[in-house]
Amino acid sequence: MDDCFFDWKYNMIMKNDIKTIFLLIEKDVPAYLFYKQHGFHEHENNVAFAKGI
Repeated sequence: MDDCFFDWKYNMIMKNDIKTIFLLIEKDVPAYLFYKQHGFHEHENNVAFAKGI
């Protein structure tokens, strides 16, 4: 994807005064480290529950 797409998303977030983005990923995937390196952190007050079926 090009930078225009990300600029558009960023502008949309800022325009709508969004304060938090909650991502749900597993710790054993490359994205986990990527997000930690880009300012995301494990939030103490949010939790996601899952149950295998």
